Amino acid sequence: PEKVSQIFANTLNRRKKGIRYINNYLAQRGLPAVTADLETEFEKARELLKRKYPSVNTAPRETKAKAMRFLASRGFSM
Repeated sequence: PEKVSQIFANTLNRRKKGIRYINNYLAQRGLPAVTADLETEFEKARELLKRKYPSVNTAPRETKAKAMRFLASRGFSM
């Protein structure tokens, strides 16, 4: 089961899903959870934000909130 979990986790990592999404996906299939690499999580979140919201640093508060909701829907934690 650990090998299968890691295969699913790697696949979802390539799709830029967060660790909460990945572990929820694995739990639904009865597989053990995987641990998160914080550096990888941070890089995935940064890449997603750069692609969807290129100027989020200078954006108004509403846009920043929208970006945070976007990341939360992808399974990233605060």
